[in-house]
This record gives sequence, structure tokens and C-alpha cells, in this order.
Amino acid sequence: MGVVQYRNGLELVEVSTSNPLHVQDSQLQADTSQTAENTSGILTKLSSSTMSIGGIIDAALTVAFTRPADTNIYAANDVITNATSGASNRSISNVARSNGASGYLRILVMCTNTTFTARLRIHIYDAAPNTAKNDNAAWVFDRTNDASKYLGYVDLDAMNSGVAKSSELFMYKCASDSRDLFFEIQTLDSFTPASGTGYTIKIIPDQNNV
Repeated sequence: MGVVQYRNGLELVEVSTSNPLHVQDSQLQADTSQTAENTSGILTKLSSSTMSIGGIIDAALTVAFTRPADTNIYAANDVITNATSGASNRSISNVARSNGASGYLRILVMCTNTTFTARLRIHIYDAAPNTAKNDNAAWVFDRTNDASKYLGYVDLDAMNSGVAKSSELFMYKCASDSRDLFFEIQTLDSFTPASGTGYTIKIIPDQNNV
């Protein structure tokens, strides 16, 4: 199972009948004629039109790229991207329902067209990093320019037959003028890549209404 680390140290709390989710009256519609009853006792009264909770979209969102046509060994903590110079940032559009809205990444999957067993870390931003990092360079966090954009990271399970995933919930909030998220890939292990490997990031977000 993957690992999630948030920029601001937020923790996810398990919700159950012994640990209920408390919703303030201000979060509910004044007219409670349209409510949903949850017999487990976790939530008792909801307004579907105004609650912040949205829903899972019906298809995965993806971004794909091809790494350089070389077999230069990656050291642990190197960047994996599309070029050794002049690389471009990776982004996925419309992750949020509207500009500045929030949600959860319910599933994050990395697929490749070659097989290796390295562990990968996916760094997530709400805006493009100040400088796109080049392939095979050490991943170094630009605190001066990127701290306000950085949301955290997700550690994937080790690659297995060209697939790695995390099913940990990752909470995100897009920038006020955007619905998009940006991604950087870092290998946690040294490995020799195949030339021109294709990578695809797939996410399934649970989108809040705000």
C-alpha cells in the first residue's frame, strides 16, 4: 500500500459510528427537505445540493510522456521525465470541478511499457513548478519558488509488470485560478531504464463541489 505525505501535515481520520464525522449547520442547506438518511449513524442529515462532498468521476484522468532514448542509469532520487535538457512539466487538467475546488485522489496508477521493479514517488503541485526538472537529474525541492505550490507526494508500490499504484487518499485543493494539478516523478531506487520508455499517470479523483 502506498504512502501519502501532505505539505501541511493534515491527517485523514477514519469515520465510523464510534468516531462520527461532525458537520456544522453552516455546511447544510437551510431547507432540509432534500436530505439523505445514513442508517449507520455516521451522518444523519445531508443536503446533496450544497454539501462540499462531490463524487468520483466516471473515467480516469491521464497524462503520458516518453523518457529519453537512452539507457543511462538512474541513481536513487533522480527525476524521470521527457528530456535531459529543456524538459517540460507534467499536468492533468480538470482534476477539480471548478477553479480553486478540492477533492481526493482516490487511486493513482503509474503504467509503463517496460518492466522494472523500482519504487516511484509522485510529487504533486497546484501550479507548474518554477523550473521543469530534467531527466536523470537529482530531484531537489525549490523551496524559494515552489513551496506555496507544493501539495505533497504519493509513494507508489514497487513497479510490478509495468504497473504501480497507490490507493491511499490524497487530499488536494487546486489554485484559485485553476482546475489542474502538476506532477513530478522521482525514483527512490537506482535502476537501468529501457530506451524511450513510455510512462502514463492515471488518477481517479473524488471531486468536492468547492
